[in-house]
Formats: sequence, C-alpha cells, structure tokens
Amino acid sequence: QRLLNELNDTTADLLNETEPYIIEGSEGIVINFAECCRPIPKDPIAGVLTINKGIAVHHESCKNLNKWRRRPGRYLPLNWAKQITETFKVELDIEVNNQQGMIANVTAKIAEAKVNIENISVKQTDNYHAIIHLLLSVEDRIHLAKIIRRIRLIKGVTRVIRSK
Repeated sequence: QRLLNELNDTTADLLNETEPYIIEGSEGIVINFAECCRPIPKDPIAGVLTINKGIAVHHESCKNLNKWRRRPGRYLPLNWAKQITETFKVELDIEVNNQQGMIANVTAKIAEAKVNIENISVKQTDNYHAIIHLLLSVEDRIHLAKIIRRIRLIKGVTRVIRSK
C-alpha cells in the first residue's frame, strides 16, 4: 500500500509507470534481495511485489522473474539508488589446480581487498583440480570486478565465475 501511495496513490499509475522505481532503503517498504540470483549494486534489477513480504529484488536475468514479467501488477522495473553504503552477498566459484596452499593464497588475496568471506567450501573435481565456492560481502559490481581480477592473478587459478 505504501508503494502505491508513493506512486500517485493509484494502482493504475503503478501499472503505467515507465520509470523504474529506485531502491533507496528508506521508503518504508520491505525489500528482500533474492538469494537465487543475489543482485548487487550496478546489476540490472527488477522486483516482484509479494503479499506480506514487500518487494523481492532479482537480477534482471534471473530465471525466477520469467513468470512475473507478464504480470504488470506484480512485476516492477527497478534501479539502484546512487548512494548505497551496505554490503551485499555474492557467490564465486574459483576453479584451481589442486595443490598445497591454494585456499590460503585465494583467501589472502581476498583479505587484501578488505572483503569478508561469509562462507567457503571446497570440492575436488578430480585428482588435479578443485572448485573453491565462496560467499563474499561486496559493495557493488565494480568492487566485485576488482576482487575477481586479484584472484585471477594467482598462479594455479584457472577460472573465476560469479555463481547465480
């Protein structure tokens, strides 16, 4: 109801709104960031208006948005606010040569970037390779790109992928 009030007090205005709604965090609306795609600032985003849960914010390419795109009363184009000070969780899969010290090297590079590692797991794919799965707290896509560049410079890292 609050979202509708802010957009000229009518549902019709919401349905006909051409400008994306800007996520600021101070609108008084409950905003949840989807864990299926983990959007971070500067990602293209869209939202789904949910009953009793507010707006679920998804990455624009999230497959879970597909069923909502044809429901204009529930699907909302969104933009990020210009100033966002919080951090957002993002998942990375880092393919590495399975050798001594690889996890230490990767986590040291991440620590140098002053990034918090929320979770880490390692899966050996064969005798020579492993995948390090990380959940990190980042500021935005630019911050994430800097982290990925640092990780790619580590000898023994073969690939870095943002998981969604």
